[in-house]
Amino acid sequence: MKEEDYNYLISSLQAEVMALNDKIIRLQDALISNKRITGVQRGILVEQQMPAMKEYAQALSLRIEDLQQRKNNLA
Repeated sequence: MKEEDYNYLISSLQAEVMALNDKIIRLQDALISNKRITGVQRGILVEQQMPAMKEYAQALSLRIEDLQQRKNNLA
């Protein structure tokens, strides 16, 4: 791969991580402010969806680090 390819992949993944973090923050805000979310819905959000999004964001961050290392090794 060329350096431009790595730059594109890295920036795309960084944008996805930022979008995931934004979704997590919005979910947290909704849990605090929305009284219509039932206990079951709240449990699903807190116990399943948010941890899954955080784990995925962390995996993407690791992938970004790997791509940056590979890009640096080109030079």
